Amino acid sequence: IQSKLLDSASAFALDAGLLSPALLNRQLRLAATLTNGGPPLKYQSESQSLPTRARVGAIFLPTPRWTWAGDAVFQKSGDPFGAIGVEYHVPIEGPMKVDIRGGYNTQSKDLESMSGFSGGIGFNGPNFGVDYALVTLGELGLSHRFSLNFRLGRETKPPIPKKFPLRFPD
Repeated sequence: IQSKLLDSASAFALDAGLLSPALLNRQLRLAATLTNGGPPLKYQSESQSLPTRARVGAIFLPTPRWTWAGDAVFQKSGDPFGAIGVEYHVPIEGPMKVDIRGGYNTQSKDLESMSGFSGGIGFNGPNFGVDYALVTLGELGLSHRFSLNFRLGRETKPPIPKKFPLRFPD
């Protein structure tokens, strides 16, 4: 990482993550990440910490149509916060898939009672998708988020990892 304001500074940063195998009859996955881990940026007269975050989360699929997710975020500078969300996969025939989403995060809990809530809808086909979300931001109002997703090339399945031996050969 390099910073050039009045002075210049540099540091290195590390992002790392762990993802569990599917648990509970393939209905649960757990994850943990560390982002921006590393020493502070050092200027001539002062240093600036990197915005390091640790995150733990889970995704649960109680039925083929429902997905529940939650995570907790711990920040080096700032209060910890959490987020929960739910997604419903609308049963329609054909190549298009429709998902309805809702969620809440506690990061903006001080702004106003309705801040932190969000909702959205996604339309996904074999090669593209369109997503929309409405996010409440308290006194700042509402945020409308749109995204377009394109899938280029053929869909491939990830390789199956080799199993490690339980003991080393003699």
